[in-house]
Amino acid sequence: MKSSLRFIYFYCNELNKVRTFYSEIIQLHEIYFEEDASVAYQCDQLQFSFSQITENIPVYDGWATQPGWQGGELPVPSWSIECEERAFKKIVERLQKVKVESFYQQPVWVGYWSYPVKDPAGNTVEITCPGDEEALQLSI
Repeated sequence: MKSSLRFIYFYCNELNKVRTFYSEIIQLHEIYFEEDASVAYQCDQLQFSFSQITENIPVYDGWATQPGWQGGELPVPSWSIECEERAFKKIVERLQKVKVESFYQQPVWVGYWSYPVKDPAGNTVEITCPGDEEALQLSI
């Protein structure tokens, strides 16, 4: 029997900020939105959603540990979003334009291009690009 991960559910206090981050800045494929309730995205075969709740959810003060880059100290969930080169550059530009908190000032090469940022719920989200080190480096 083959198993696959299909759905992941997250919670947040500020749904509109989360939606702006993932829908407008990162430009993931939004498949559902209900004001003051939830927003959902489709990424390959995985669907993930954020639901707004009234209880105050603590925001992590620090960065999640991830195997691909050094510096994160918190053993908390985090994820990476892989992009092709052109999309990666545009996402980084949009993130920097709106001053999203980032771990590095600019993307760094760690065997792939890495640009860890914080989403509005305080999650560490690594934006990645498996592209060529020299080609991307010249244009960032």
